[in-house]
Order: sequence, then C-alpha cells, then structure tokens
Amino acid sequence: MKYVIYISGELGELSMASITEGGIEFCKNNPWDFERPWTIEDLSEEAKEVFTDEPDEWSEGSEGYFVFADEFSLEIESKDEKTGKLTYQELSPNDLTLAGSTDWGFRKKSNEADVGAEPMMYLMSMERGTWGYYELEIAEKLDPQRLFYSISKSPFGDFLGEICYLSHDNKVIMAESQPETDSGGGSISIAAGWYSPNLDNIFEVEEIFNSILKNN
Repeated sequence: MKYVIYISGELGELSMASITEGGIEFCKNNPWDFERPWTIEDLSEEAKEVFTDEPDEWSEGSEGYFVFADEFSLEIESKDEKTGKLTYQELSPNDLTLAGSTDWGFRKKSNEADVGAEPMMYLMSMERGTWGYYELEIAEKLDPQRLFYSISKSPFGDFLGEICYLSHDNKVIMAESQPETDSGGGSISIAAGWYSPNLDNIFEVEEIFNSILKNN
C-alpha cells in the first residue's frame, strides 16, 4: 500500500555562508544586522566584510527547508485500492520511534581535533506552516509503532531528518521526502561558529536506519 505522510509545524529555510574568523565575533555582537531577509546591498560595509565570498542574498547558500523535530505533526493519508476512499490518521513525534541522529558539524568553538574546521554563518527563517510530505510504499497495512525517524542536530535545534518503516519481515523501507513548503522567509535567526567536516554526517541516515535491524 502507498501512504502519504504530511508534515507541518515550526519550520524554516537553512542557509550557510563562509565567513572570516573575525566575522564570528562580529556576528555574535551584531546579530540584528542579519536577522531579516536581506540582499548584500542591504548590509552595512562592516557586515559585508565578514564574508569570505559575498553572497548575493541571505539564502544563496540554502541547504533546504527543515521542520523542527519537537514541533512537527503528521497526518497519514491512505487510499483503499478497491474503493478509492481516502482515510487519515493524525500522529505526533511521540507515536514514532527515534532511530538516531546526524550532525550538521556546527560548533561554537574550534579545537585541535577539528581538522579542516572553518568559520561559518548559519541563517534560518523561522515560521509555522506546511513542510511537505513523505511517500511510503509497503506491502502491508501500516503499523505506526513500526515507524522510525531520525533527527539532525543544527545550531537552531534538532530537525526532523528522515522517516522509515520496519516491515514485519525485518526490512527497512525508506520513505521518500517531498518538501513543498509554503515558507515565505519570515524573521531570520543567526548562528556563527565553526563548521567541522569531520563531524558532519548528515548524509549517513541510511546507516542509522540499518542499525534498527540490530535492535529489533
């Protein structure tokens, strides 16, 4: 059966921009310079100097839209294959099982172990709305207790990562994400610090989900 899992809640667009080491302190002392949707022409000369390569606008380094893991709700749509009738079921994060987490590699301070770490500005629009949906196709009736999700740790809190289903024959089936947010880019939150590629494992979600089999 095919299921559509609609996601809504507190969400926003995450963007990253490389900055100078001195730019970290400037951002911490002058966050209001960046706390709105901006183009480079909107910024003061001092604010422009923090970038190693000036972006045209705040979202130029967009990594996508994300919904916060403790603020989202789910509505699962299923369609009867014989009658075509649609049914809906509402869930909260508490109805799913947390499988594990990934990391965006952000740290407020750098240390000797963070080889290759670079100063980075993170920007995120903040608002409530509809994020989009996941598509899940399985050969059995969906049991919410067999739904798992991951989170990704960011400077602004934990984001919802991916969703998967553990079938009764112990197969991990990944749901396909389809972000279709209606976000308009409200207020902007800023974080400045160090990005460490050694700590960034944001794309290792399938490895996390495969570990589910070892624990079930």
